[in-house]
Amino acid sequence: MHTRTRKGSPSFAPPGNESRNRASYPALYQYAIGVSSVGSDGELAPVLKLWRGIDLVAAGGNKQTGEENGVLQNTIGRMDPTKDGYEYFQGTSMAAPHVAGVPALLVSVGCERSAEDRSDLIANGNQKGDQVKYGAGIVNAAAAVQAAKSSDNSLNQ
Repeated sequence: MHTRTRKGSPSFAPPGNESRNRASYPALYQYAIGVSSVGSDGELAPVLKLWRGIDLVAAGGNKQTGEENGVLQNTIGRMDPTKDGYEYFQGTSMAAPHVAGVPALLVSVGCERSAEDRSDLIANGNQKGDQVKYGAGIVNAAAAVQAAKSSDNSLNQ
């Protein structure tokens, strides 16, 4: 995985949902880590194609297998921005926040590693084999915490 940080903090970005052979901005920025999307079956969401620039993947939903298989989120009303509601969505914009929360989780359990080292722990997820499609693998927050605990003596005390 590319470990890109600026000012000590990793930036996770959605690479877009277009059917292109490379990620889009903001994931292509120098200090961004591109996060693609998988459904509950661990397979890339159907709107995605093979991309260059994918560093990790995370849960982003797949509504083609049913509306309830999207990511339920509170969002601004589509027809009236003064109202909000809960709707199911899918895509890389739903996946990137799942990854962005993992560094905070690591810090909350006492991991005092640098941002680069925490990024390596985040990549300690489920390897899928095809790095073009899945980058370093599907993010697994529990595996990242376990890896931090097993390799950082200060967390085991």
